[in-house]
Amino acid sequence: MMQNHPKNSEYEQYNVLVLGETQSGKSTLIEGIRRYVDPKYEINVKIIGNGYDSHTREVLITSVTTNLPNYYVVKSTSGKGATSRPQERVDYNAFIYKECEDDYEDSINQRREFEVIQESPADMVQGTPNEEMAQGAPKDVVSQRRPDNEMVCFNLMDTPGLNATNGEDELHVEKIFSALIEFKKIHLVLITVSLGPFSQGFRDAIKCYVDMFPDFNGIIAFVHTHIDYKNLHPKCEKFSKSLQDKIVALNNIVGRQTVPHFKIDCDLFTKKPIRNCITQNTIRRILQLAKLNNPVVMNQTVVNKTRKMRDIDNLLKDKYEATTRVIERTLRFKDEEEGNLLARTFELETNIIKKRVEKALLGEFLRRNDTDLQDLLYEERFDSGVIGRTPDKEQTIGLEEQEFTIDQFKYLKRNVGIIQRPSGMSGISWKASFKPTPHQDCLFHVKLYVRKSNRHKNEIQRKNDRNLKLETEIRDAIATRNDHAKNHKDQMMRIQKIVDDHDKVIRLLGRASNEILTPEEFQQLIKDRAYIGTLSECAKAVEGVYRRMLKINDDE
Repeated sequence: MMQNHPKNSEYEQYNVLVLGETQSGKSTLIEGIRRYVDPKYEINVKIIGNGYDSHTREVLITSVTTNLPNYYVVKSTSGKGATSRPQERVDYNAFIYKECEDDYEDSINQRREFEVIQESPADMVQGTPNEEMAQGAPKDVVSQRRPDNEMVCFNLMDTPGLNATNGEDELHVEKIFSALIEFKKIHLVLITVSLGPFSQGFRDAIKCYVDMFPDFNGIIAFVHTHIDYKNLHPKCEKFSKSLQDKIVALNNIVGRQTVPHFKIDCDLFTKKPIRNCITQNTIRRILQLAKLNNPVVMNQTVVNKTRKMRDIDNLLKDKYEATTRVIERTLRFKDEEEGNLLARTFELETNIIKKRVEKALLGEFLRRNDTDLQDLLYEERFDSGVIGRTPDKEQTIGLEEQEFTIDQFKYLKRNVGIIQRPSGMSGISWKASFKPTPHQDCLFHVKLYVRKSNRHKNEIQRKNDRNLKLETEIRDAIATRNDHAKNHKDQMMRIQKIVDDHDKVIRLLGRASNEILTPEEFQQLIKDRAYIGTLSECAKAVEGVYRRMLKINDDE
């Protein structure tokens, strides 16, 4: 893992993971973000490559500090080359309403007497007009507004291409997982998508991330790179349909229809002010999303096993179950009475072991879910884009009544009037009406969250009840075992080695049977490159990690 710009710990940190195929614009997007933060920044052409041999091979960390300024196109009142600050702003969004797409293209391509300026700190003190980011509980009358001009730090993780591992999705995850753990929290997962159809490998890789890290689903956004802004005109119907079909396909892969999508032209060397300004303000919206999202806390998340991981565990389960049968067969002695006594002793010991394994798995579930960390419950995003036509009508969004209360809502709005309709003090539903401002770039993004302990309260109660019952069952089982041991000390001594062996196998079987991995387990497996190689090679490596995690020596 490399870092080409040290992060500033003085400011609040937002961590952004950037994924995408090779040459889909990941590195170019990050260079564009650096240019957004500092208009004088010189693009590093070595990082973005030439479009043919660009290839990020390791995780590269870039940190930028910004107060998220707007950009404006202005007319220079002093002529070309003037140093005085221009004043008259150009409403370039009005160009999208030109009936002829050629006139629209001519308008956004204008260069003479135009320039792009970054919002000044003095302007930002006043806040962005008609824009607000807020959060609170649904039943709150007044939500807490977050400052518009606060300095924050974004840590951007550029990653190897999703198509660079020849189908070894676990290998790609291996390269970035250490960075994810180091940052502890992830606020946004950006997936860059280039023009043209995406490969099956790209589909599989996205599905791999969504399946492996289910909590990422609520913080994913797609960035469609290399979008020529001339094609955003409504009369470019063929392009619009093609792009919309791709958006639907990507949403289907993720399994959610409300995933944010951004359209950006990654031409960092354009001399056309309006196109440049559209790009800069699109980047601003991307970074705003990182601030809006509740982060995924990496040490509290879970890792779902991929198909390959499950295949490996199935090999281990077959091995452990066969070992169990061999152990049980050793109890068949010629002397029926002695065999029955040993079998009873073995049964009592095994009963205790199985209940302890079950209790440990219950503890894992409760640790993950009986917590105040929040899950995304509902999301809706209306976004006209930095340039786009806005429907002139009131719209209503909302979430119908749920069986649990909504714990938090967040929204980001721009050029939108909101009328929030009361949902009652129970907070089990939420509804709002809003009306976009005509001929403006409009945005209304709402996210509703529920505490995990609230969402899973019924299952948590069942698990807690079972946990209490298990404690009683284990105490009773130990008492029964001890009573039996008093009367059959010889049998207990003879069977102890068999019981110890069975204990190890049952614990290993429980680990292999679990559908999820903790971050600690996954980190150890990744560190040992346990998922790289043939199934038999992987099975041996995975078993070694399981034994270490369970403190079972390899020679036992």
